Amino acid sequence: MIPALGNEFISLIKDSSLVSAISAPEITYWAQAMNAQYYVVWTPYLTVAVLYLILNLSASRLMKLWERKMAQND
Repeated sequence: MIPALGNEFISLIKDSSLVSAISAPEITYWAQAMNAQYYVVWTPYLTVAVLYLILNLSASRLMKLWERKMAQND
């Protein structure tokens, strides 16, 4: 059950970002404002991408650690 729970947790993170990506003006408003004010095109978008990657990788690693711990307890 733990692997399925981990998959659902990671899918929830990815699906919630997909929902946010559909409403692009809400996500990209900050990046567009930074671009207009400071003429920085890719930095805000890369920041969002890196934060998303960190969130997903950390969730994946935590689930793997939890699975190993539960497997050792059995």
